Amino acid sequence: MDASLATSLTSALSIASSAQSRLVKPSPSLDAALHNSQQHGIPPIAIGPAEGQYLSILCKLIGAKNILEIGTLGGYSTLWFVDSVPGVKVTSIEINPKHRDVALENIKASPNAENAEVILGAALDVLPALSAQGRIFDFVFIGELALLLSSPPALIERQQTQIGTNKHNTSSGRSV
Repeated sequence: MDASLATSLTSALSIASSAQSRLVKPSPSLDAALHNSQQHGIPPIAIGPAEGQYLSILCKLIGAKNILEIGTLGGYSTLWFVDSVPGVKVTSIEINPKHRDVALENIKASPNAENAEVILGAALDVLPALSAQGRIFDFVFIGELALLLSSPPALIERQQTQIGTNKHNTSSGRSV
């Protein structure tokens, strides 16, 4: 790595750290979840506090009532979601039993823990079952591990079918 790139990265990390310390209010339960996840050997790839707050704000802005999370990991983002909007219901899918168990431990710390559900299984198996139950979500978050399967700049395609019509709306976005 050349010196100018190293200086730029150091500067960016300093700015991010400063912004996080000024904009994100401390949360003992979120800090405890990160610590507990680390103690159980959960990979350190959870979203950061600033991203958690950003996702929480997005949920508030749209008035999310039902959130789907694919990839629970240690439940850190699940905690941000379950505490984002009063009464919100969060359904999270996790394929790894150890990660699911740690997430359930971490989620217990939230006063809104009863609004979080962590389903053990592969998303490709669980999603059809949720659909068959008539479950509908107004906010969907795909965890980092799922996105690691793509190569930047990846195109994430979403198809929205309007029930009762033959109309399909397609929107695309780039992962960062």
